[in-house]
Amino acid sequence: MKTIFEKWWDKGNKCFSVANYKESWSKNGNGRVLKFFTNGAIKGKHSCLDVHLIIGYVIINYTNFSYSR
Repeated sequence: MKTIFEKWWDKGNKCFSVANYKESWSKNGNGRVLKFFTNGAIKGKHSCLDVHLIIGYVIINYTNFSYSR
């Protein structure tokens, strides 16, 4: 994995990152992917929201560890 961009804020409770997995995925025989998913967090019920967008070998991720606030 090669981290392209990573930004933390809100006292370390939120993170936005972009990473490239081409080298490791290619070695394992994995091809390009187009996928969007979350961890299914519900506001007021869960404390962490995690969102991923995968385009090719690049993963764009947003994590909010203080989602219930």
